Amino acid sequence: MTIKMKLKIIISVCFAALIFFNNSINQKLLAKTSFDSNMVSGNDNPEVLLHNRNGTKCQIILYDPHKLTVAIKSQRPTFNNNCFFCVPAAFTSKTPKQIAGIFIERGNIINSLTDKEFNGTCIISQDSIKIMPSSFLNKNILDNAIKYKNSLFQQFLLINHSEIVPCLIFQERVNLRRALIQFDNYFCVGESNKPVTILDFQESLKSIGAINALYLDMGTYSEGWYKNHAGEKVKIGEEMINTDKQSNWLVYEKIK
Repeated sequence: MTIKMKLKIIISVCFAALIFFNNSINQKLLAKTSFDSNMVSGNDNPEVLLHNRNGTKCQIILYDPHKLTVAIKSQRPTFNNNCFFCVPAAFTSKTPKQIAGIFIERGNIINSLTDKEFNGTCIISQDSIKIMPSSFLNKNILDNAIKYKNSLFQQFLLINHSEIVPCLIFQERVNLRRALIQFDNYFCVGESNKPVTILDFQESLKSIGAINALYLDMGTYSEGWYKNHAGEKVKIGEEMINTDKQSNWLVYEKIK
């Protein structure tokens, strides 16, 4: 084989490798943009983007807000031009029927009783969301929530700093599961694609990269909805026989 032929072969191999490398980079970028709405460019319309991510135990359906703000409400939201997504948040106690755990809505105290059973707390301000252990709650945090018109509710903490937090109350019962999830740089709501145990749900959340995750009310109180591209109301959840007993909601609305 001549030197000229050897050079041609080397150049061909290098060119093929370069094409493969570039394709690999493009595939990685496409994989990233497929689930991260923050990477989607040229989209100025408010909407809830739906993505599926495969966890170790179940698939997680992500309801990912784009150009929307999040709030918690103690009055049932209506389906209108400004409201794009709605699911129950904190639990509702049966007797008496009220929001379970401390609940502050835009600085207004709806329920003042902190419940030690709920080891997770979500604080929503005008420009941020924070999920933390309820053990961090103190008078200063509560006073600031009132002063700065923030919102706050309690639930079960499922993931904390990328680690599973034991949640024994559900034992081995299977249900659709739903949570408010924090990833590296954004929050969204995630739901299992099938009924699973709480541990299976937690393992799937951890495997898809959840840093923090707070449970959201499900079971027979599970009815929620989102607005699709056609502006239609699409219900989510199962059974939903206690919809009329829901007492509070996590809502994504158009930025005003």
